[in-house]
Amino acid sequence: MFCPLLVIPVLAQQAPTVEGVWVEDKALSENPDALLEAQGLPWAIRKLIASGTATEVIVANPEQVEITTKLAGATRVHGGIPDGQPRDADDAVDTWSWSGDALVQTQIKTQDGKSQELVVTRRVVGSDRMLVHYALTVDGEPAHSFRQVFQREG
Repeated sequence: MFCPLLVIPVLAQQAPTVEGVWVEDKALSENPDALLEAQGLPWAIRKLIASGTATEVIVANPEQVEITTKLAGATRVHGGIPDGQPRDADDAVDTWSWSGDALVQTQIKTQDGKSQELVVTRRVVGSDRMLVHYALTVDGEPAHSFRQVFQREG
């Protein structure tokens, strides 16, 4: 008697579709000035950041995240291993993780003698829009938050 083998595919954990090239939609994004001021950035730098349109190039999978941000003529590359483990990064401690379909970065540092925690959450809505929410806590008290909206390029 022949008994066919039933094969049930096992799907590996997929990274959410944050990968790609994203361009900020300034009309839908909020002004980051209050949050940037609370972080101690000088007025001229805050105005430069607020006036520019950000582009993010994101490469993400369950083992590694790399985000290249271009804004106001400057390029910043950052990222980490999205495993929820804190790691030293520049002058802060960064933690990257997946929370459902969201990519979450938590950055803890001390600025001007105050403890700061910045949580940045990236979530794709539909196939072509990414919401990025920034929430800053200073010395354990909620300080400021703002939202950026990005459109997928191409």
